[in-house]
Parts: sequence; C-alpha cells; structure tokens
Amino acid sequence: MAISVRRAMARELLMAVDALILSTSYLVGYSVYLWFHRERFGIDFSAFHALPFVIIAWLFLLHRMQLYRSASYDSSANVVAALVKVQVMGGLILFSTLYLLGREALLPRIMMSTFLLASLGAFIAEKIAVKWWLDRERSESDQRRKILVIGTDERALDCAAKLRDSPFWNTEIVGFAAAGGERPALALSGTGTGGFSRTTGGNSSAAGPILGSVSAIHDILEKFVVDEVVLSAWSCDETTVNRVLSECAERGLAFRTLVAMPGAFGGSFTGRELHDGSYMISFEPIPLGRVPLTIKRLVDIGVACAGLAACGVVYVCYAPWLRRQSPGPVFFRQTRIGQNGRRFVCHKFRTMYPDAEEQLTPLKERNQMRGKIFKLRDDPRVVPGGEWLRRHYLDELPQFWNVLKGDMSVVGTRPPLPSEVADYAAGDCRRLSMRPGITGLWQLEGNAAVADFGEVVKLDCRYIDNWSLWLDFVIMMRTAAKVFHGGGW
Repeated sequence: MAISVRRAMARELLMAVDALILSTSYLVGYSVYLWFHRERFGIDFSAFHALPFVIIAWLFLLHRMQLYRSASYDSSANVVAALVKVQVMGGLILFSTLYLLGREALLPRIMMSTFLLASLGAFIAEKIAVKWWLDRERSESDQRRKILVIGTDERALDCAAKLRDSPFWNTEIVGFAAAGGERPALALSGTGTGGFSRTTGGNSSAAGPILGSVSAIHDILEKFVVDEVVLSAWSCDETTVNRVLSECAERGLAFRTLVAMPGAFGGSFTGRELHDGSYMISFEPIPLGRVPLTIKRLVDIGVACAGLAACGVVYVCYAPWLRRQSPGPVFFRQTRIGQNGRRFVCHKFRTMYPDAEEQLTPLKERNQMRGKIFKLRDDPRVVPGGEWLRRHYLDELPQFWNVLKGDMSVVGTRPPLPSEVADYAAGDCRRLSMRPGITGLWQLEGNAAVADFGEVVKLDCRYIDNWSLWLDFVIMMRTAAKVFHGGGW
C-alpha cells in the first residue's frame, strides 16, 4: 500500500478516535451533572444538541494545531501545550456560541467543565500513545520508507543526508540512480559491491549504492523495494522525468522533486498547481492561509460590533464634556498607511486641542521616542479629561469603525503616518504587509518600555512571522487587562 494512502488512513483513524473521545467525554460530563442532580429522572436529549458542533470545532482546532501531522510529535511537552491551547480555544468558542444562542441553549457549567477536563485527559493519553507508537515505528528499520534518489551530484548527496538525518521522515536511502549530464560527487568505492563514497574536498565517507542509470528505472524498481522516488538532478530532460513519473504512478509510489530555493527571509515557500502539470512556487512573507484569515476577519467583525457599542456609550458621556473644555469636533481624523501602502482615514476620540498639529513642531525636541515616531508623556496639547481616555485607551474606540470597514484589524501592527513611512528604510516597509491593528505586541509593551523605532519594527515583524489565531487571542486578553488597569499616555 502506498505511503500516502497509509498516512491518509492513519489520519482518518485518529480523527475517528478523537471524535469518540469527545463523545465519551461529553457523556461523562452529562453523567456527572445527573449525579449532582439525582432528583431528576430520565435523559434530557436537548443537552446533546451541541455535541455535533463540539466534534466539528474540536477536530478543526486539532487540525489547526497540526496534531494530525507526525512532525508535531517531536516532544511530549509540545503535544501537551498544543492540547491545552485546543481546550482553551474550544471552550471559549463553545461558551460564546451557546451564550449568543440564548439561555435555552446554555448547558450546565459542571457538565461543560467535566467535559473539558475529561477530554483533555483522554487527549493527552491518546497523543502520548501516538508519540510512543511513532517513536517505535521510526526506530524499526523495516518500517522506514525506502527512498530512491535520482542523481549522483552534490545536491543528490545533500538531499539524501537530510532525508536520512531527519527524525520525522523516517527514511532509508535504498540507493541512487545516475542521471546523465551531471557532475558526480559520488565515486565507486572500489569494494566491488556497487557502493560509493563522497570524494569532495579530499575526504571520503560512505554514502550508499549506485543502482544504475535513470534510463533503467523500470529494472531498478523491479529489483529493489522502493516506497518513494526523489528527483534531485536538474540535468534530466522532460522525457526522462515523465518516464520516471509514469513508472511511479503504475506502482503507486510517491514521486517528489527537489527544488532548491534561496533562504526564506522571514516567510515560507508554498507550491500550487497552475494548469497541465505546471506548478508555481511562491514565497509568502506573511500568513496567507485562507481559513485562518477568514476566521480572523470574522472575529474582527464580531469584536468591532461590540466595540462600536461601547464607543456609543463613551460618546454620550464624553462628547458634552469635550465641547465644554474645547470647542470643535468630537472625533479626530487622520490619514494613516495601511496594508501594503493603502491610505485610509483613522478615527479616534479627540483628546487634544484643535490646533495640536500646529503645536507639534516646537515639541519635537522633547520627543521620548527615538526614530520616526513622536510620543510625549504629559503632552500639553491634551485637553482636561482627555488624559483619562488615553490612559485607558478609550480614545481608540472609534477605530473599530475602521476594523468594520476592513482598513484595520483588532490585532495587528501599528498604523503609521505618511510622514513616518516617507522616512522608512527598505526593511521597515515589511511591517506594512499585514493590516494594522488597534492593539498588538508594541502596544502591549507600553510606551515607556519601547522607546526606539527599531524595536517597534522588530515587534511588528515578530508578530507577522509568528501570527496565529492563538497569538491574536493572547494579545486580546492581555489588552483587556491593560485597558482595565490603565497605563496609556
């Protein structure tokens, strides 16, 4: 059976076991609830209305945490940490959904708490067992994937070494097939067994056997046990490649092509089929996954609606006060630079006097930031009462309108001014590759903790490189605590 088919079957089996764990844990939660309410008789089937949603949501989260990929089982600690994240995010999604559906959809807290704890314990036991099984499979030579490498040049040798040394590929190099037109980095060892050794740089080290020429691929695959074929030689013409691919297809073997790409500078490479066997390899410096970005956008819309409701409450209280202190508009509008240079009008509650921009020039020498950002504690341009809004970040509530429109996100990078972008160095522009956010890593560090523009860029790029829905959730939770305690200026 082909390796890819076995992988798919193992993944589907693991998902079925996970669904069984969720169903059993749900039933355990309901049983605990009945034990504490023994005065009730019979089964209330309405308590199980959320079970299908629970199974779908949890399987999706387990997939997003890559717990259906063998490479994720490198350490028990990482597996347990991923499962805890799944339970926290799943619990929040479940409780939020049931709350929005109304009181009739709510489930007993003791039932849900027991379900979360029981499923977490069962998942940990199951995934640790999976890790043990994977470690055992990797340690047994007869279970390793046997790979034929096409090519005998330096690239082929490096490819074979990386495959052999990787703990996640679990491979055994059967041998190499020589391709015409390449400069061999492998020479016959002279043992008479068809083995070869590395001869580059005057040193010799055992590598593996040369099984023949790629033109004899049919005979090689007939004679040797091979699970996968890896093409590393660039010298093979299209006819040769098609012949190898045809032989692999007839035998149900996986066929892979090694493509050398330059180092990914803070991004990743992906491959997509275009048409008629043509593939485009893309360098993606920012996250482009359609599903997680769609979820991020849905979260933005939901949070923005709640934020605009809070904005209305603050407006009712703050607008009359502001007009008494400083006649003028309640909202401050300013052009900012969004994703990839898009300009948009950013909205805030006005906390400064109307001529604040004119007063900026003489204050620049007192700037407490180093670089292209201006920040000043106890800014004399702030109106009475405005400092309280700024301390609790309430002046930024109107930005939820920008989030709803799609100019910004709830979590992202800091939206810069056009004047700041005009002075950017080449590397600074990378922080514009995602939508700016109302909050982010830089905002969490605090104005006093980060006083250098270079550090702001590093924090924004760190957010881009490590972005995930979980990171957004953590930032939003930390932001809520920061707003409650105050500290802005």
